[in-house]
Amino acid sequence: MQTLTSSSFVSLDTALDSIPNSIQQTADRILAQAHFSGFRGALFAMGPMSALIGLGALLGNKCGIVPMLLHRNEARWYWPLSTTRGELYDISGLDEFGCVDEVCLVLGMTGNPPALIETATSLSIPIIRVLAHDEVLGNGALGHPEDGIAFRHRMHELLHRLKDEHGVKRVHVLPCASNATCVFFGQAFDNFHPELLIYDFNASEDALAIALGVKTDQGKCVLQASTDTT
Repeated sequence: MQTLTSSSFVSLDTALDSIPNSIQQTADRILAQAHFSGFRGALFAMGPMSALIGLGALLGNKCGIVPMLLHRNEARWYWPLSTTRGELYDISGLDEFGCVDEVCLVLGMTGNPPALIETATSLSIPIIRVLAHDEVLGNGALGHPEDGIAFRHRMHELLHRLKDEHGVKRVHVLPCASNATCVFFGQAFDNFHPELLIYDFNASEDALAIALGVKTDQGKCVLQASTDTT
């Protein structure tokens, strides 16, 4: 992997109703800096999972920006592994339905709490599960940036398959993942994918609700507040 020669720190801890504009402004600043410098960049991003996914979607995967992991177990920014360890998560549920308009995607990388499954079940639509193996389940489920890049590619393929093979128009994304995993997932989104509805936990973390919409409008990725996603 090439050396990262530029870095940005952003915090998206803001009210969810003002998230779309805040994320757009942040993404514009980051992209302007990256394009001006011409360097690959390390992104130190923190905030709600939904906001980080939205930020990743706006940044895309062609800007050379790689998120850094906020490793909560160690209380510092770093990738715990010096080499890639490969894919230690499973994707299941794709073979359990045909053509449908909407599906639920459970992204359980740091945990798989009851609220996640309860919310997914309550939607009464097919459920796809992307779950880390028990031995790596936690903040470091993706322990090396190359694993994150590979994960981004796999999620890109998954979203593409959902639209092409299953006719899916809308994906309800229920994340429980690290900051870096959320940015990588967002970067997987492109113009040819279904619309995403990104959920997030409430303050007590006992339920999830739609926090952000991600879609394409005239070839451009745009974010929607939760009140505009119905």
